[in-house]
Amino acid sequence: MNTMLQRQSRGKCGQESGQFALPRHRRGTFASRSADLLLDKTAQDSLLSRLWQYQFERFPLHKHGLLVAAFSFAGMSLSSSLRGQVALPDLGAFLVCFMTTLSTFLMLRIADEHKDKEDDAMFRPYLPVPRGLVSLKELRCAFVACALLQVVFNAFFCPALLLVLSGTWSYLFLMSKEFFAREWLRKKPAAYLLSHMVILPLVDAYITACDWLPAGRPAPAGLVLFLALSFFNGIVLELGRKIRSRGEEETGVETYSALWGLKQSIFLWSAAVAVAAVLTVLTAAASGTLVLVSVLTFVMLIVLRRVADSVVKGTLPRVGGRMETVSASWLLVLYICLGLTPFLKLG
Repeated sequence: MNTMLQRQSRGKCGQESGQFALPRHRRGTFASRSADLLLDKTAQDSLLSRLWQYQFERFPLHKHGLLVAAFSFAGMSLSSSLRGQVALPDLGAFLVCFMTTLSTFLMLRIADEHKDKEDDAMFRPYLPVPRGLVSLKELRCAFVACALLQVVFNAFFCPALLLVLSGTWSYLFLMSKEFFAREWLRKKPAAYLLSHMVILPLVDAYITACDWLPAGRPAPAGLVLFLALSFFNGIVLELGRKIRSRGEEETGVETYSALWGLKQSIFLWSAAVAVAAVLTVLTAAASGTLVLVSVLTFVMLIVLRRVADSVVKGTLPRVGGRMETVSASWLLVLYICLGLTPFLKLG
């Protein structure tokens, strides 16, 4: 989920906001003039309105909120069923889990803004930070506010959750520093991808802990499969977010299709989907919902296979946007299935 939940597609942000979109072939011509006009306008806007516009472009809550809600519900529900108690998550626990998880992904987005500030200023002046919509200082304040809210809510609900959450915070810090090996990782895109996807199982560990830890029970053994599933689903989403056709590539925006070629990128994406499908079925078997989850997973595999074939054949328009949407839909369906099927009592 690095991450759609973690990082919005760098080259699309201007397109996602109808107000600020510029045609790709004209961005270089009008970038400086547009930036000046926007600076004059945003200087008069309140901080809240500017942050609202920022989230619309870089962290759309209506998209991330739905995926995080499904992610949180599935993790808590699955944890409950694996420890022999099929019950809806406690509302208070779910709200704390949802708020913490959503704000964690926002913190990851903000950390990326700082990490990529030089590249964004050089190649993507239309993004919110380079054009002056919000400053890095303002985003740091939002980052601190998210962390404080997490501490307050988790300390009030279940203080022991802060110990689990500290693992996510620690890894987030290492990611923001690119593990103190920035140049090496930039030369190894596969290592970069895999190292950054570890954050998802850590977030998932926190989500499931919102179920078993307040209940005073140990973590169910079957959760290992779910954590592995989160890792590979993160790869699916991250690859899908950065696969584009040749005409959609932008200077200075690193994509896996540009690094490895379109066919190889689609092959790796498909391989990650296949592994995620196997882990989904194994997780469902551990929770006693094998039949229905297997059927739905198979149907999704057929859909994704057709999309992959269309991309390779060049018959799918706007590859970048479609691949990201299909990848996010895959995650959404799988997590909803894993979260809801225990209540249907189908084996």
